[in-house]
Amino acid sequence: MLGFLVSKFKACRSELRKETRKVEEDSKEVLAEYVRIGEETCKELRLLPHLENLPYGGQHSSGNSDLAKVDIWGEVKDHLVILIHGGFWQESTRKIISPAAKHLLKRNMAVASVGYDYASSTHSISDVVQQLVIAVKYLLSKYPQAKLVSLAGHSAGAHLAFKVFTQLRSPRIQKLILFAGVYKLDDLPNCEIGTLIGLTPEEAMKNSCNASELLGANVRILMLVAVKDSPKIVEQNRAMGEALKNEGVAVEYQEFPECDHFNLIHGLRIEEEDHTKKFLSFLQSDN
Repeated sequence: MLGFLVSKFKACRSELRKETRKVEEDSKEVLAEYVRIGEETCKELRLLPHLENLPYGGQHSSGNSDLAKVDIWGEVKDHLVILIHGGFWQESTRKIISPAAKHLLKRNMAVASVGYDYASSTHSISDVVQQLVIAVKYLLSKYPQAKLVSLAGHSAGAHLAFKVFTQLRSPRIQKLILFAGVYKLDDLPNCEIGTLIGLTPEEAMKNSCNASELLGANVRILMLVAVKDSPKIVEQNRAMGEALKNEGVAVEYQEFPECDHFNLIHGLRIEEEDHTKKFLSFLQSDN
């Protein structure tokens, strides 16, 4: 599974699939470390108030899925941060993104880490988006005391957070944090990622993110980008950041030279990291 996710993490180009065995082994180690840190962070968070594995249901869930559940870290008060994990719509879990929660709880922000059924030929990306709309509605209803809600996602999770916000546009969701997002899906139907989830050109077009979808939205956006990420992902993020600015959307865009696709998330457990400081200051700011 680990090597498989690494191959999908790379851009869908044949030359990038011709990596040497040494590079593949190094990549496996990087991903294994990412998973290990996520699991260890969950163990730390379990020492604090929490609720795990809450089902949120809905017609777009398989009903008995262990994936379509949410974990609540901390006591929910005025500010709830909702996290959506990545994994190219078909792997990873809500536990892996837990490092993002560590320093939020110290600042009286609670975190909801949301899982979802993976995309497949019978469960499209559109279905995944609708499932997450249901999940966010569930959280908004369950925690009315959270007057401020921030929605965050990593990689494919950033894509999903973007699409969920555009559908809900809840006035309570005032901040959107996008880590290393994948926004344009046009190239995916004819490559490995798209084939595995049955992504059609029509679905790819429908689910690509466009800056114009956020026109007039009362939301502040933070985009965090790892310079050591796939060039294709960096390119997409730069283009989206510029497009949002051109639409007059309130967006802050920042690149981090020492970060890669994975430590952009697991590095959030380290308070002194530049991207952790940016993440925390954005969530704590009033305007």
